[in-house]
Amino acid sequence: APLLDALRALPGVEVPPVEWLHATWLHLGRLSADDIMWSQVETFYVSAAPRLRRVEPRAVCLVGIALTEDGRVTLGVQDDGLFREARAQAAIGATKAREALHADPAMTADGDTFVPTIDLAYLDSTANDGSVRQAIEAYRAIALPEIAPTHLMLGRVAALPEQHYATLAIVAEIP
Repeated sequence: APLLDALRALPGVEVPPVEWLHATWLHLGRLSADDIMWSQVETFYVSAAPRLRRVEPRAVCLVGIALTEDGRVTLGVQDDGLFREARAQAAIGATKAREALHADPAMTADGDTFVPTIDLAYLDSTANDGSVRQAIEAYRAIALPEIAPTHLMLGRVAALPEQHYATLAIVAEIP
């Protein structure tokens, strides 16, 4: 991908492997004694899957590339509320999902304002924002395809720095 290659060539810009790219629609927590025990993970699928199967499948549009204020290059996802619906259904089915949603900054007095994105790159303090903006400019107006997600997944991401982009461990897939 020419965009990813252009970003990789810039100092201070980290680009994850393509197979790692994903849209996180609800962060439940971290596997640790003071957050989520591994034994709890199995209960998430059992309690949330029946609710998530109620989410009507629909296509999403990939809508543009942006540089965020917190130093991420993102690909936007126009989902017509698909992920907000999945978040609400997961919260109905699983207590931990309900707690995570309640603590999510996207939850406001006006409701769930979550907008999905896919992180394409991360900038550190040495990155030059102007160079990054220049690298992504040519790709901002490209028409991207509509895609139809087939599964919502419960996955685990390694928290160890040396395994930063380890393969996502998919614990459960819900059609």
